[in-house]
Amino acid sequence: NGYALRFADDVLRADREVVLQAVAQNGLVLKYADDVLRADREFVMQAVAQNRDAFEYAADVLRADRDTPTMSFVLIGAGCCVPPDTYGGRVFFVLFVSSASGDDE
Repeated sequence: NGYALRFADDVLRADREVVLQAVAQNGLVLKYADDVLRADREFVMQAVAQNRDAFEYAADVLRADRDTPTMSFVLIGAGCCVPPDTYGGRVFFVLFVSSASGDDE
């Protein structure tokens, strides 16, 4: 499983493909990724898409960057709850539509 990354050496923790496979299994293993990967916006977005709690392990520079629309929408899309002032006072309205069962008709 992805948690094997915890025991990997630094070379493997910095290998984008290896860590990407681990993150695909469990986004929380972002915690064990090399600092460069944890600061890579696209990489972190993939981890957050797998598990929204992975954002906790993103580099501080990304965690502080609330003006980045892409990261904002990934967080909202992943179901994160954020206070209204998180995005500089802007409010986002997101409508989630589910058609999984089709029984609502």
